[in-house]
Amino acid sequence: MTPDEFIRICEAIYGAGWQSKLARDLVREPRTIRRWKSGESPIPRAVVEWLKYKRG
Repeated sequence: MTPDEFIRICEAIYGAGWQSKLARDLVREPRTIRRWKSGESPIPRAVVEWLKYKRG
């Protein structure tokens, strides 16, 4: 999943303030979410699958 796809899916699921909501749901530090968003760190496969499931 590219950072752009990640952002698009997360915005669709959570709406405004999606980064903090996602961090809370995944029990991750907000900095980790920012790294995924920027492409600095790869998004774990389990997270990608969970987001696809949650999106429906």
